[in-house]
Amino acid sequence: MKFPHYFKAISLICVFSTPLMWGRPPVVPDYFRNSEDFELASKFLDHYHKLLEHSGIESVSDTIRQTRESGLKYKVGNDSRFKSLTGEEEFSLSFSEGLYSAQWRRDGKLLVECCFPSRIDLLTFSNKVELEDMMLSKLKNQDIKNEIGSVPQEDMSKLRRIDYSPFYVHDLGYYITPRMSHQEVYQPLDSISNVCELLVNSPKYPLECISNYMLTGYSPEPIAINLNMDRYGYQTESVTIDFGKLFRILSSEGSVPYWGVEEYDGDMVKGLYVWLNRFGGFAHIITIDIPMKTLAASSKANARMHSYVRLDNLKSLFEEFQ
Repeated sequence: MKFPHYFKAISLICVFSTPLMWGRPPVVPDYFRNSEDFELASKFLDHYHKLLEHSGIESVSDTIRQTRESGLKYKVGNDSRFKSLTGEEEFSLSFSEGLYSAQWRRDGKLLVECCFPSRIDLLTFSNKVELEDMMLSKLKNQDIKNEIGSVPQEDMSKLRRIDYSPFYVHDLGYYITPRMSHQEVYQPLDSISNVCELLVNSPKYPLECISNYMLTGYSPEPIAINLNMDRYGYQTESVTIDFGKLFRILSSEGSVPYWGVEEYDGDMVKGLYVWLNRFGGFAHIITIDIPMKTLAASSKANARMHSYVRLDNLKSLFEEFQ
């Protein structure tokens, strides 16, 4: 499988208009619910506001300077005006093509407008090593358990029928190339109801089943993964983790998985697993080899992970994977 060196244009707009008390607004759009997407940007603004309040401290001044160098810019107002905001102002936040724009108004008058890129290091005031440390800590956390529940079901009306096929799909589109997609495959539960069940245990359709594991986190049996995490400075950390646990860790960030098969010889599936977080401006890139017998026995899958890769750095990384 070849991954071309171009990127699908992203243009997502989301606007909030509600009083901001230097925290999360009470009303959050559906696509932000149950994720940290908006939380990242609001916490960043809150943190920066507090830094300005203590800007007489030299170390804090250095942080403010570094934040500006990372891309925070004012379209209206300046640090002094931003520092004077009380949190009672009307607040809105928009996101488009990797850039946040925040506005504060009082009585309809625009007081402050600033913009900043969706970069996870900027939004969390953390460098690459610190981000990798946090991810490694999550991967090693033994408190997160894998619980295999019942096979996921979905109402047929919410799915798209595949022509000339018995299957339906929940389709979230693709990333970079149509072969790197998010298409969950379902089959009718019976001939009477309008309920579909996730395809998870079909020897006739092994690639569809594995794709469903990757995209939903559900597998009929536990799947253990030997995961090598490539770190900054050419360091590598290894951890053995259950696939279900890995899925929950990555999805808890608000990231969305995309899956593409690179090779399949009947015994082994080699694929590229991308967890995309547009609002944080990063992706986790995982190459993974899954023996088919893993699905029925205790053998392990092997994977290599690059975490918190900035989206503007993905081109060089995909060149490496070709």
